Amino acid sequence: AEDVFFNVEYCSLCNSCILLEDQLYHYVNTNGSLMNRYYPDYFGMHLSIFTCRLPLIQKRDLGEYCDIWLYHFLHMFDNIFTTDQISWINKMKYNQKMVNSKEFQMCIKLATGQRENPIVIKILKHRSYYLFWLLQKISFIKQKIIRR
Repeated sequence: AEDVFFNVEYCSLCNSCILLEDQLYHYVNTNGSLMNRYYPDYFGMHLSIFTCRLPLIQKRDLGEYCDIWLYHFLHMFDNIFTTDQISWINKMKYNQKMVNSKEFQMCIKLATGQRENPIVIKILKHRSYYLFWLLQKISFIKQKIIRR
């Protein structure tokens, strides 16, 4: 993520910039890559990226920015479950800490929520990762039963 901090600092010194919509490279995600490893403070690392970019986001774009990050934050819940290094209860506590963070709550509050299930949004607005986890498990079991 060090490139994000450099780019934000660099952009803050520019009078203007141009955004190219073209994809100039293709990232190949492989099983052994750095992107597919467990990081003890994955959320903390991404929080610093989120807050670093925040001053560059105009007020009118804040909802869209929060939509993107809410989606990203929700997928970060899974990171902690990819390891056997810590207990299940500590995994749950870590994700609950994530839900309670002011940045996560800011995203929940400001995101349009169009990409997410409204029930999930409601649960997370009440700061309950445990209930979110339970809803996910029920949904997973239900899908398994339907596939049979």
